[in-house]
Amino acid sequence: MDDVQRYAPDTNFFFHAKSPDQLPWQDMTSASRIEVIVLDEVMRELDRHKSNGNSRSAKRARDAFTKLDPLID
Repeated sequence: MDDVQRYAPDTNFFFHAKSPDQLPWQDMTSASRIEVIVLDEVMRELDRHKSNGNSRSAKRARDAFTKLDPLID
């Protein structure tokens, strides 16, 4: 059986934490697989923030959206 740990971060995760691909997941859990589930509302909020000029949150939102957008089906 596959040992999976699922996380559903809020928008602040994308603004204040490291990029999910840079986090030391193996230090946080012994699960064999990690799934990060991004809820629709979080995607909408990131989309709203990405056009806020050159602010830090706009840049972080654009960076997150760039990585997440290809994963949306």
